[in-house]
Amino acid sequence: IRDSDSIVAVIEDPAEAVRTALDAQLALRRELPDLPVRMALHTGEAMLRNADNYVGLTIIRCARIRSCGHGGQILLSDDTVRATHDSLPDGTDAHDLGLYGLRGLDGRTRVWQLTHPDLPSDFPPLKAGTSAAGNLPTSLTSFIGRRKELTTLGDSLGGQRLVTLVGQAGIGKSRLAQAVGDAAANSMTGGVWWIPLAGVDDNADAVAMATLRACALERDDLTPMAPVVDHFNSVADSLVIFDGFDAAPQATAAVVDELLARCADVRILTSGRQPLGLPGELVHPVDPMPVPDDDFDGTIDDLHHFAGTRLFLDRGVNARAGAPFADTDATRIAHVCQKLRGVPLGIELAAARSGRTSIVELAESLTELSAADDQGLADTLS
Repeated sequence: IRDSDSIVAVIEDPAEAVRTALDAQLALRRELPDLPVRMALHTGEAMLRNADNYVGLTIIRCARIRSCGHGGQILLSDDTVRATHDSLPDGTDAHDLGLYGLRGLDGRTRVWQLTHPDLPSDFPPLKAGTSAAGNLPTSLTSFIGRRKELTTLGDSLGGQRLVTLVGQAGIGKSRLAQAVGDAAANSMTGGVWWIPLAGVDDNADAVAMATLRACALERDDLTPMAPVVDHFNSVADSLVIFDGFDAAPQATAAVVDELLARCADVRILTSGRQPLGLPGELVHPVDPMPVPDDDFDGTIDDLHHFAGTRLFLDRGVNARAGAPFADTDATRIAHVCQKLRGVPLGIELAAARSGRTSIVELAESLTELSAADDQGLADTLS
C-alpha cells in the first residue's frame, strides 16, 4: 500500500517480513545507492479498512518507529525481535538502540537495528527528539513572557548538568520548567521526564518511587532507585525535571546527586523556593513579571509591552469567551497587575475572575486589600 512517499507492506510471517526488508535494502544499495531508504518493522494485529488502507495501533507504532530512522537503516520493534529471535536471516543480528517514547503512544518502545555485513552500521542517534518527549505534560495555555529566560536556561543546560529554578510560590517556576522541557525535547533523544514532587515525603525512597511512577517504570526487588538508574543509563541524552521539591529537599538532593553520579547522559532541572545546595548546581532566580509603573496611563496596546499585563490580557480574553478589553480598561488592568506584584499565579486568577466580573469591580476589590495580605488576595480571587 503506497502512502504519500512511503510504502506499507503487511506480511503474516515476521521472519519473512525481516527477510523481505533485508533483501529490499540490499537491492536498493546495489541498484540505487544514491537513494537511501529507511525501513521499520513491527509485529502485531492490523485491521484492513478497505483494499488500500490498513489501520490500527500496529500501523501507527510502526510508522512512529520508522520516523526515527535514517536512510539505509532497518529498525525493528521489540515485538518483532522477540518473534524472530531464532529465525533471523543468516549474517544478521539485532542491535539494541534503547527505549524511546513515541509521539502519541503510551509508555516506551524498545527499538532495535537490523545489522548485516553489507549494510552500513554506523548511523546518527535516532531522530526521536520530538517524539521521545518522555512524559512531559502538555500545557493547556500559551507561554507568555520569559523568552529571554527560556533562551538563557537552554544555554545553561547545554553546559551545566544541574540547574535549579528558585522563586516564591506562584511565581511561575513550573510553567517555565515545562517550557524549558518543550524547547529541549528535540535535542534530548532519551526524552524529557517530568517528576512532580508536591506532597512527597522527604525520604529518598519516596522521591525514587515518585520517579518510578512518573516514568511508568516497573519496580524490581532492589531499592526503588536501581530501576531509575538502569532506565536513564539505557537511553541517550535525557532531561529530568523535578518540579516543586520543597516538601522533600534533602531527599531530592540525594536522588539528584545519585543520578548525576551514575547516569552520565542525564541533565537535571529542578524547581523550589531554595536551592538544593549540591556541587555544580546553577541557581536561576525566577522573578515577578514586569508590569507598568504606578503612573501608567495608556491603551490596551501599550499593555502588551509588559509580560505581566500581556498575561492578564491573554487569559482574560479566554475567560471572556474571546471578548476583547476596551482601552478604558487599560489603566485598571495595569492597577490589578501592580497590586498582584507581577506574580503570574495571581494574575491568572484575576484574569479568570474578569470573565464573571467587571474590571472596575476587580480593581476596586483589590484596592481594598493590603499589598501584603496574600491570603486576602487569594480569597478575593478564588
